[in-house]
Amino acid sequence: MKKIILLAASMLLWATAVAAEVKWHNPMAEAAEGTTNIHNQAWNEDGGNYRRLPQRAQDKLRPKLWDLSTNSAGLQIQFVTNSPDINVRYNVTGPMAMPHMPATGVSGTDLYRNSDGAFCFGSYSFGDSTVQYHYRVDRPESTLPELFTLYLPLFNEVKNLEIGVDEGSEFNFVAAGDEKPIVVYGTSIAHGACASRPAMAWTNILQRKSGVPVVNLGFSGNGMLEPEMIKLINEIDSRAVVLDCMPNLFQVESSELTKLVENAVMQLRAKSDVPILLVEHAGYSNMNSNQGRHNDYTNANSAQRKAYHNLMDRGVKHLYYLSSEEIDMPEDAWVDYVHPTDLGQNHHADAVRKAMGKFLPEMRPRLAKHLVLIGLDGWGAYSVEKADMPTVKQLMADGRYTLEKRTVLPSSSAPNWAAMFMGAPTEIHGYTQWGSKTPEIPERVKGENGIFPTVFQLLRQASPDAEIGVLYEWDGIKYLVDTLSLSYHQQAMENLPGVESHITDLAEKYIKEKKPELLAVCYDEPDHTGHATGHDTPEYYAKLRELDRYIARVVQAVKDAGIYDDTMFVLTSDHGGIDKGHGGITLAEMQSPLIIFGKGVEGTGKINGVTMQYDVAATIADALGLEQPQCWTGRSVLKLR
Repeated sequence: MKKIILLAASMLLWATAVAAEVKWHNPMAEAAEGTTNIHNQAWNEDGGNYRRLPQRAQDKLRPKLWDLSTNSAGLQIQFVTNSPDINVRYNVTGPMAMPHMPATGVSGTDLYRNSDGAFCFGSYSFGDSTVQYHYRVDRPESTLPELFTLYLPLFNEVKNLEIGVDEGSEFNFVAAGDEKPIVVYGTSIAHGACASRPAMAWTNILQRKSGVPVVNLGFSGNGMLEPEMIKLINEIDSRAVVLDCMPNLFQVESSELTKLVENAVMQLRAKSDVPILLVEHAGYSNMNSNQGRHNDYTNANSAQRKAYHNLMDRGVKHLYYLSSEEIDMPEDAWVDYVHPTDLGQNHHADAVRKAMGKFLPEMRPRLAKHLVLIGLDGWGAYSVEKADMPTVKQLMADGRYTLEKRTVLPSSSAPNWAAMFMGAPTEIHGYTQWGSKTPEIPERVKGENGIFPTVFQLLRQASPDAEIGVLYEWDGIKYLVDTLSLSYHQQAMENLPGVESHITDLAEKYIKEKKPELLAVCYDEPDHTGHATGHDTPEYYAKLRELDRYIARVVQAVKDAGIYDDTMFVLTSDHGGIDKGHGGITLAEMQSPLIIFGKGVEGTGKINGVTMQYDVAATIADALGLEQPQCWTGRSVLKLR
């Protein structure tokens, strides 16, 4: 009786919500010739459906596997509308819910607004085979069309889907593009089991966080690394393949499982050099209290780990591994013994993304796609308030800043440029003197190019094809940046006839032509002026006013290159000065400005907390989604408030 009352109430709510005139749109009927409106569907060759495999595969697969492939897990529909009321109706062929998974996840939909990632809750009704949703989206107040993504049910087959909007409003489906997807082949966990709603399946979370399309080939209880499925995966022009099948293979004898993994990898590799990520079994909720469960997951993982090492020994390229230790699933992140909660789904997505970020730059959790570091040698924090620097002060107002960033000792150039690039103090990177070309103290760690790890090296390792540049006026910079990790480096010439600032000219040209992911522009002023006429002098402030123009030109070049909205800027200095020198322990020498603005910078105003020179490298790494090495001591200031 209670269920009948609740269903009646739900239907009344639905009827009230959609009382206005509604125009319905069918994504199948309204697809332009040669296109599809179903996103993340690797095959769309059967006249339009919401299945994950082509009809021709039915006779080649086990019946259970085929049945699961008719579930619409991972499929999405995108559309643009300005209607505040968005309605969805469709039919499903299976049960609405499961004992361990609600109807909203098994048979429901999810709506997100793409511009800001806003979740749009919808009132819903679940009938015998009909599902209806009504979404009200009326913030911000605007009549401009917005792009939305509709996530389809995880564990049901969908038919007769329509999207309804207010009569007279704008509406257009967005056709699926040809961007290469990530293909995930796995078990019920990849399928999305126990997610409270479709968008919370880890594959959908991965796509939402990365912006990279993901094809979901997870099959509950049926991720078996079968050759027939691998053959189908080989038909997809993918950017990477994730094999996450261990939870369904724990009963396979270890040597057979090792061989099964090896055969799957080699079958994929025979077709292409696409990167392959092997994922271990994340474990069970009761593996620390149940010996059988503990043995099941450890034996499966050991067998796969052996396969990985065997394949690497054979010289298989572009093969990567994600261990259960790296996944590190929290003990409370399961619904039952193996299926993750929404918390667990999010945790798994983050682990996979982090692992894939090591070989797919687009998967790194970057705050910004581009970063420009502008350094002014000898720019003391004491000068900022008195200086006529309108560009800099506007950047301070628009971003975050501190005038209390301290140098490492001594407060001279090489030790501090090194700290800025290397994320560590003098005692660790080893550069101790003004003009150090090599470490006077043996560096604590050598990177792969024979120099202490720099932020440029970290980016090169994470993104082999990244455009990375350093421009400088003082030739000492080139000994501190690891030039082997750079795409381009150039020392600017001084006093060129008719050229106001050669380094600025170089920066403008390089930014517009190459759109670098990371660029450092290192000016040798106002240090020269400080040495010649003194710090805190009219000449010094005149030079700062001149440099302010150059900074404005660099920022404008980023705008002209069309990458401004995706760029973070870091403006800072290696040290300050007093009288005509520096290198001592006065605050005038040791405090320099740090200004951060642009993409990925939250809020405005002063950065509170202690900031050091080596925090610059850590901040750049954080912005670009780079994993900081253990030998670094810097901390990202982006987390300070």
